[in-house]
Amino acid sequence: MTDIEIMQEMVESRGTGLLTYPCGSNITCSRPNEGRDIDLLVHVFNPDSCTSLIDSLVLEQGGIVGGAMHDAYDSKYFTNVKVPPNYDFIITTDWSFYQNFVLATEVAKELDIADKAKRVTLFKAILYGKL
Repeated sequence: MTDIEIMQEMVESRGTGLLTYPCGSNITCSRPNEGRDIDLLVHVFNPDSCTSLIDSLVLEQGGIVGGAMHDAYDSKYFTNVKVPPNYDFIITTDWSFYQNFVLATEVAKELDIADKAKRVTLFKAILYGKL
């Protein structure tokens, strides 16, 4: 089972009403880099289920809310949960945010942007319309 499949199982076993999308530098960069976090974007259709999912990742999987994602992006649109060993869940109930994050991921993948600062700039531009 791949890391992405393990992550998808972690969230999908919590119920229905979820969409997942692999993202992050392991997806957008063609050059492999050991030690990178594995990122999964999760859209939760029901806000009550979102709280339950976050609680389960923290309480059952040892996750920590927050982290580097909150330094780079405006966190009012999502919650970032880091789960050992190196899984990052980007959890949102905002459909437009989810769609724009997918778009930003696809653009970053197409451009194969290796520089993290440039990827952050791209995501900020697409997600929030600012640099």
